Amino acid sequence: MARPGTKNQSSGKTRWIKMKIDLTKLKKEWFFTSEKGSVYADITLAMKPDGEVDQYGNLGMIIQDVPQAIYKEDKTVKGPILGNGAELDWGAGVGEKVNPGEETGTAYTPSSDDDLPF
Repeated sequence: MARPGTKNQSSGKTRWIKMKIDLTKLKKEWFFTSEKGSVYADITLAMKPDGEVDQYGNLGMIIQDVPQAIYKEDKTVKGPILGNGAELDWGAGVGEKVNPGEETGTAYTPSSDDDLPF
């Protein structure tokens, strides 16, 4: 299935936001562990105002959140930009059960010498 167009328009229907992030830009030292042992990274999608998209059809960028303790010490620290997000425009099918995924790039195969931050 071809990727549908993109938009940024508020709606009373389900909105599909496709996001792509560069895992190598995540700051591992900012990860945190939950009480159950899961490891998390806080990230935020900074969206453009309704109706606006950038030149590539993206409605915003994805940023890794700065941990509160670091921000209290230095309010100039900014999280890395990890990627972007685009609202998929499925037309009349918005809100129906659909598969919004699409394969892009090549599959990642981990190796013993990979340098991913986790």
